[in-house]
Amino acid sequence: MLSFTVSVFLFGLIVAGAATNATAAEKTYEWKFVCDWPATDLQMAEAVPRFAKWVETASNGRLKIKVYSGGQLVPPSESFDNLRRGTFQLLQSIGPYHAGKMPLAMVAFQLPMGPRGIQDYQKIFWDYGMFDLVNSAYRKLGVEYLDLTPYGGANVTSKKPLRTLEDFKGLKMRTVGPQATLWKELGAATTFISGGELYLALQTGVVDAYTWSNMSVDNMKFHEVTKYMIMADPVPDGNSTGSGNGCFLANKKAFDELPADLQNIVVRAAQWYGRYSSMIYSNWDRWFQSGGAEKLGMGIIKLSPEDTAKLRQIAIEKVWPKFAKDELSTRYIETVKQFLKDEGVLK
Repeated sequence: MLSFTVSVFLFGLIVAGAATNATAAEKTYEWKFVCDWPATDLQMAEAVPRFAKWVETASNGRLKIKVYSGGQLVPPSESFDNLRRGTFQLLQSIGPYHAGKMPLAMVAFQLPMGPRGIQDYQKIFWDYGMFDLVNSAYRKLGVEYLDLTPYGGANVTSKKPLRTLEDFKGLKMRTVGPQATLWKELGAATTFISGGELYLALQTGVVDAYTWSNMSVDNMKFHEVTKYMIMADPVPDGNSTGSGNGCFLANKKAFDELPADLQNIVVRAAQWYGRYSSMIYSNWDRWFQSGGAEKLGMGIIKLSPEDTAKLRQIAIEKVWPKFAKDELSTRYIETVKQFLKDEGVLK
């Protein structure tokens, strides 16, 4: 079914790409696509090269894209600025790397105990208008926001069993963004460690727990050095204490310089890329919760309904306000609250 859908999608792109004038057809473009994740990450390994292939096929070779994993061209902490400069034209990243320039990027990346997974993000961005809000903010910085790339669950994964909120006190944890603020509220000692260094940090006891996308226990082999994944109650697909959402970005000047038909191909391929990425993470979450954890030698710990409610209250009252740093981030936070009320999660 997926192969059929991709074929239909590409056919539509190719037809759209064929409708162009002779002058545009003569010119070719070469872009660079940086993904801030390690080469072993499934988004980098699967979705990124597929996007490049889709665009080249649909454009009949007029737009070719070379892909790079995190750190190959620039450190992830410098990727956003280099995208704006035009060092490369496409970037897969997350908001914390550039939230200093755009506070909205941080809350759009993650509000712990807020969006519970991929479907929540899709509703918030499309049904509640947050895509336009975020895209408008990025455009002011010379960047085109092509699509959101939600990662499903981003639960705490630990070497130690964490069964109650009290167990987080004193825990050495690698995490980032608003999740770091949340776990600090529970007494955890948080730090940031890059993905390439995290396995060794877990193995040697520099940290005893971390947050990343759930599937990192598999594709980055973290199950070899951790034993438990802690989830909120209840546990549908991807339900998380801190679901993450990435951003697929383009240099606006480079995008604007493309002929209209190539712009259309990039946008449509980006939308498919976002959905393909979401499918990867969603399918993995289902696999993990339906027997995959046991196959990896891990256990799932579900927080009690009482602890889940308490954790959400701490997040909304003590954590989220710290990231409402301007009008746009405040508006995003209020939209998420309204969404959770509409979903019956909040009263």
